[in-house]
Amino acid sequence: MRIIFLSWTAAYGGGEKHLVDLIERLDLSQVQPVILCFGIDPYSRVLNDRLGLGIDVATGLVRNSFFRTWSDFRKKKPDRVVFVTGVVGAFPWYTFLAARLSGAKRVYAIYHNFSDIPKAVPKTGNWLLYLARRAFGCRVRTLLGARIVAALTYRSICVSERLRDRLIESFKFPRQRTITVLNGVDFKLYGSPDPRAASLRRELGISSDDVVVVTACRLVKEKGVDVLLRAVDSLREEVPNLKCVIVGEGPYGEELRQLCAQMGLSSRVFFAGFQDDVRPYLQAGDFFVSASSPTWAECFGLSTLEAMASGVPSIASNAGGVPELISDQEDGLLVKPGSVDELRAAIKRLASDAAERERMGERAREKVHLKFGLERCVKELKAILLQ
Repeated sequence: MRIIFLSWTAAYGGGEKHLVDLIERLDLSQVQPVILCFGIDPYSRVLNDRLGLGIDVATGLVRNSFFRTWSDFRKKKPDRVVFVTGVVGAFPWYTFLAARLSGAKRVYAIYHNFSDIPKAVPKTGNWLLYLARRAFGCRVRTLLGARIVAALTYRSICVSERLRDRLIESFKFPRQRTITVLNGVDFKLYGSPDPRAASLRRELGISSDDVVVVTACRLVKEKGVDVLLRAVDSLREEVPNLKCVIVGEGPYGEELRQLCAQMGLSSRVFFAGFQDDVRPYLQAGDFFVSASSPTWAECFGLSTLEAMASGVPSIASNAGGVPELISDQEDGLLVKPGSVDELRAAIKRLASDAAERERMGERAREKVHLKFGLERCVKELKAILLQ
């Protein structure tokens, strides 16, 4: 069976890792995966160079041309086409039509993030223009395109229940064909102590008496790392031994480094850059923070899940699918998105109470083991895609 996976990405993140985990666990004697990259190729380095799987990865494709996309599909002769998409609308509706006309027996989509619907046209200005925009404007086109995509898709797979509800309620996806497969992590990798964590703290100049907050994400404004920096800055006197490690890179990275320097936090904040393996960084921390802004609701939060699997309690923005991961006050803390004050209070609470950190971390580890295992996730995905 040949399966084409379509990916449109600007960086290697949670959605890309999700696809790598799936392909790595396919029976390659029975299934022939092909990845078509409409954007950068973050897969060859991991699947082929590091794991040696020899996956066919095509790059430089154009997603805004029906005939080009249809031709690319036809050349690969797929049995299945799977759109691995961040949000509704990442691929135009006609690329789904091209997939249906390529000879594939079934077309699927895996959704990883929330989508915004354009606002309704305000009743101002020329009334003829208002009626035209009301009938044919961006909001109408977005909703119509989403419904066409849903109709052309055999199954729409969501990584959280909150995302599924969003697609059904806001975009009118058919309930019976829109399903949830909760994301997962490999507990064997994250569930045991990493000996590199202690040496990493020494390399960064972090003492055993310091309390370390870690975050791992792509450095874009929506991830709210600036909110974290401001919260750390406000705790200079109350928690003088607080240190912060930021793992990741992105277009907002230089601005964050400048902000850190302006605040005089260079001795307290460490930028670790992009890391293939975040395990030692997670375990070098005492707790994890995901401070996504109000304009960006984390659909799932794979980094948060990895921290939980490592036995590290998390503080995260109370939005999107995050409450499906964290039970507030039990295995982590939820805060208002974008609120420096709430994040500050949560950091101070965990930084000041080692016993609570240990209690929350152990409960987080247990939850991941019971509910968010990678093998369960992959088994459910394979049951859907290979049927």
